[in-house]
Amino acid sequence: MIHIQPTSEMIALVMSICHRTGLTPAELVAILTEIPDDTVSQYRTLLLAESWPQIFSAYLTGGYPACAEPAMRDLLARAYVVSLCYSTHASPSLLLNAATTCAATWQGPAKPNSLYAAAMLHEMADHMG
Repeated sequence: MIHIQPTSEMIALVMSICHRTGLTPAELVAILTEIPDDTVSQYRTLLLAESWPQIFSAYLTGGYPACAEPAMRDLLARAYVVSLCYSTHASPSLLLNAATTCAATWQGPAKPNSLYAAAMLHEMADHMG
């Protein structure tokens, strides 16, 4: 695999994603490795079909705290990241390189996971609109 030096814009996008979602760059790396560059749209469709009913059900039964539970947070984060790649046309592999670069120096914010879940849900709704 050829390592391309991430641009400052990609690093800024990764940092923004991490601050908005509460994901660490290492967690973002794990998610981005699953998203194929050449089939983002298809991957998004399949992932949302699989995860959106579960996320929505959790939200209806327990609100943002339910969406912040570990298993649900993972589904929500994966759906959020692929939706972001789709809506912004950001290359998952370029984001992956930037997230890998950021992982060494990351010092994340300390907010309750339910606030991150709320932010991801609201922004995903914007991506779908």
